[in-house]
Amino acid sequence: MAVFYDTGGGDIYAGPTKEAVIAAMKADSSEIDEQEIFEVSGKTKMAATDENECPTGESVTLEDEYTEGLGAYCICTENS
Repeated sequence: MAVFYDTGGGDIYAGPTKEAVIAAMKADSSEIDEQEIFEVSGKTKMAATDENECPTGESVTLEDEYTEGLGAYCICTENS
């Protein structure tokens, strides 16, 4: 089962554990403030994209979109 955390700035990361997610966040940005990170539900909806990262107009849940084999990574962003 995956966990999902928001950076506090709109990026949501997914991973197998909180520790793995925070490590992925810090690998992507040295400016991550652990005080601003909060857990979000896997039922949270995100905009779906196609294989070219273009919006499809549909939405999916974070847990449906998460791919376990990828480990911890940024699964969704609202900053683009």
